[in-house]
Amino acid sequence: MPSLDQTTPPAYQLRPKKPTKWWKIPLLIVLMLVLAFGLAVAFQTLDLLSKYKQGQINWEQLTGQSSTNQPGLINVATDDDPMLGNTTATITIVEFADFTCPVCKQSYPIIKQLYLLYPRDIRIIFRDFPIVSEMSITAALAGQCAKEQGDVFFWSLHDKMFDNQEQLTTDLIKSLAAATQLDTGRFNQCLDSQKYKNEISQDLNAAYQAGAAGTPTFFVNNEKVTGFQTLASWREAINYLLQQAK
Repeated sequence: MPSLDQTTPPAYQLRPKKPTKWWKIPLLIVLMLVLAFGLAVAFQTLDLLSKYKQGQINWEQLTGQSSTNQPGLINVATDDDPMLGNTTATITIVEFADFTCPVCKQSYPIIKQLYLLYPRDIRIIFRDFPIVSEMSITAALAGQCAKEQGDVFFWSLHDKMFDNQEQLTTDLIKSLAAATQLDTGRFNQCLDSQKYKNEISQDLNAAYQAGAAGTPTFFVNNEKVTGFQTLASWREAINYLLQQAK
């Protein structure tokens, strides 16, 4: 009978038991809570959008943005500021903007497209909100001086200043104005004298009173819409308002 070799290892060995990683349990709970919260927000957003499209809630209730600090008391539409579109249009879009604001530059081609798409249904009013840079006031004054000679000159200079936003100086603005074929002597005198500084102040005060805090800020039939909006978003809102007006 062969003897047992005590030095021979057994056929198998028990591995030491690994310590339980208890931290995984609270982490899993947190991840589940985050997922549940995200799903709840998504369902709530879809529900609000559905109610908005059905006319059960308005734009203010959808976005959570107040139309003014004192709802119903402030009308930001004016008759003496540059305008595009139909004076008797169903929808009035008032834009408070700054010629040195990058987001305003991004928005301006879209606003012009809206004018082309809805020439009878909307009017667009431009008001100054020069708060971004040192050139903001000068550019705003330049726009007013161009407007003095006709809205067509304002909108031409409007586009040129946005297209050359990064290089704007007083001299460049005067050159851009000259390219619009307006009376340059009259324009330069107007700009140098800061003729329309009171007009700019009125626009600034109106913007703040209406609850604007940044540029661009839009008021669609006096309901506030802030920041950049895509063409698709604008068209959806305008089509909805036109449908409601029927």
